[in-house]
Amino acid sequence: RGAPPMFGYGYDHDHDYDYDYGGGGSMDPELAGQTKSDLANRVMQAEELLRRYTDDNARLAAENDALRGGKQLLEMEHRGLVTDNQELAGRLASLEYSFLNQRDGTADAFGFD
Repeated sequence: RGAPPMFGYGYDHDHDYDYDYGGGGSMDPELAGQTKSDLANRVMQAEELLRRYTDDNARLAAENDALRGGKQLLEMEHRGLVTDNQELAGRLASLEYSFLNQRDGTADAFGFD
């Protein structure tokens, strides 16, 4: 039956890991005082944290993509509005000049040559 399942396979509640002495590898001294059930519980907790962090990272990545898209759209709209504003300012200057011609002297009063 071996070691507890890892990463997405869940915990086998019918298996008593405290009395399964398979594997034969040396144990980390930090974990030496713990039963195999304790270790299996730690693995389950670590798997749950990994799942939660993976889900959070995916959610945040999608949120970042949406925000970047919105930012790019706003930048494009802003550039378009600046261009429109410059075009309208040029048209206004042209209209002012056409109404205030140089013959009657009013063009100089408004800074037109």
